[in-house]
Amino acid sequence: MASTHAVFAKPMRTSRALSLLGQRGAMVGLLFASTISAAILMFGFLLNSATMIYMAIALLSTLVPVGVGVAIRREYDFFEPINLVALAIFLSTSLRSIYYVFQGSDRSQFLMMGLDFQRVAANAHHFLIGVIALSVGYTIANARVRLENLSFFREYAVDARRFRLAAVAIVAVSIVGLVLYLRAFEISWSDGLLGASRKRVHEYVTDTGDITYGVGGERYLADFAEHLLFLLSGLLLSGLQRTKFISLLAIFGVLILCAIVPFLSSSRSSLLLLAIQPLIIAHYYGKLRISAVFYAFFLAIAVIVGLGALREVNQQGNITGSSSIIDRTIGAGNGPDLVRTSAIIERVPLERDFLWGYTYTAVASIYIPRSVWPEKPPVSLGAFVKQDIFGEDVRLNGWPPGMIAEAWMNFGIYGVILIMFAFGSLLRIFYESVRPWLGISFPLTLIYSVSIWRLAFGSIGLNFALGLAQTLSYLIPIFLLIVFIRAGRRRQLTG
Repeated sequence: MASTHAVFAKPMRTSRALSLLGQRGAMVGLLFASTISAAILMFGFLLNSATMIYMAIALLSTLVPVGVGVAIRREYDFFEPINLVALAIFLSTSLRSIYYVFQGSDRSQFLMMGLDFQRVAANAHHFLIGVIALSVGYTIANARVRLENLSFFREYAVDARRFRLAAVAIVAVSIVGLVLYLRAFEISWSDGLLGASRKRVHEYVTDTGDITYGVGGERYLADFAEHLLFLLSGLLLSGLQRTKFISLLAIFGVLILCAIVPFLSSSRSSLLLLAIQPLIIAHYYGKLRISAVFYAFFLAIAVIVGLGALREVNQQGNITGSSSIIDRTIGAGNGPDLVRTSAIIERVPLERDFLWGYTYTAVASIYIPRSVWPEKPPVSLGAFVKQDIFGEDVRLNGWPPGMIAEAWMNFGIYGVILIMFAFGSLLRIFYESVRPWLGISFPLTLIYSVSIWRLAFGSIGLNFALGLAQTLSYLIPIFLLIVFIRAGRRRQLTG
C-alpha cells in the first residue's frame, strides 16, 4: 500500500464526460420541460382541468432545482446535492404524475390514497412552495467551512498495518452479525436461497403494551462490511492502494458479504447503494465512465423489479396484478411524492393536530436502541403516517411522509417555508465546504461520497431524523476508519 500525501494544488477532477452529458442534458431538458409545463399549466387553467394543473406543478417541481443546479455552477456536477434533490423529485413526483394519470393500474390507484386530481391539485402549490424554499436556501447559502485548514484533511497517508488490522476486525464483526441475524430470525434454507428473501423485523413491547418494530442490532453489525467495501474502493480509485489482483479479489469477497443480509431482508435500497457509492467515488477521481452509469442503471432496474417480485412471491405466495416493470419502478411509492404530500395536508390539521416540532426531537434519540427505549420518539415517521394519520395497519416502514409533508405536519405552511429553506442552506454549505478538494483529499472525497446520496436524494423523500440517521450511519463509521488507518509523520508504511 502506497503511503501517499494528498496536497491541495489542483482543481476538482470529476469525470468530464459525465459532467458534460449532465450539463447538456439538464439545459436541454430544462428548456424543453419549461415549455411543456407552461403550456400544460396554461391549458389547465383555460380548461379548468385539475389533472393538467397537477401535472404542470409536478413538472415545475423538478425544473426549479434543475435550474438552480445549472445556473450557479459553470462546471456541472451530477452528484451536487441540488441535482440529486432534483433527481429524487423527478422520479417520485414529475415522472410519477404521468404514471398516475395514464397508468390506471391497481397500484397507481392505491398510491393515490383515495384522492382525485381535483383534491391533489388544490394542495399541489404547497409542495411547489417547499421546493422553491429549498432552492432559494441553496442559492443564497454560498458559504463554506474551511476544512483544509485542518492538517488531517490537508495531508493524508495510510498506515498499511493499521489498514489490515481494521479490515480483519470489520470482516469478523460482519460475520458475527450475519450469524446472529440468521439465528435471530431462524432463517431456513429449505426453500433455497431465493426463498429466504423477505422483509424481517423485530417486535418490541412498550410499557403500555403497544408493539413497535425495529431491524435489530445484529443487522447493524452485519452491515459493517459495507464500510470496508467503500474504503477499499476509495483507496484503489485514489491511488493510495495499488491495483492488484488480490485487491480486486478482496473487493469482490467483501461485496458478497455486504449483499447477504440486504438480500435476505429484501432491502433494495441497501443493495443499490453498494453500487452507487463507489460510482460517486470514481466520479470525483475522474474514473467514472458513461458506460458504467448505464450498466448501473439497468442493474438498478433489475434489482428493484426482481427483488420486489421475489419478496411478493415469498410473502404472499404469488405475484399479483401489480407486477409490471412500471409498477415496480415508478410505482414503487418511494421518494418525495406530491400526491402523498397532498393527502397528508388534507388530514393535518383537519383530522390530526399539528405536531409542533415533535418529529424533530427524534434527532436526539437516533443512537438509543429501541430495545433499550421502546417509547422513544420515532426516528422513522413511516409507521406513524400510515397508522396515525391514515388509520391503516402497519409493521415497520409504513409510508414515509417526505420532508415537505413532515414540515407541514409540524408547523403548516410556515414550517414548509422555513424548514425547507434551512435544509437547502445546509446542503449548499456542506457541498461548498468540500467541493474544492473532491478528488484531491482522500478523507473529504470519501466522506462526501458515502454520505451525499442519503443526505440529498434520500432525506427529501423520508423525514429529517431518518434521513440524518441514515446519513450518519455511513459518515461516522467511514470517518472513524479514516482516522484509525491514518499514518503519522513517523509511521508511513508501504506494503
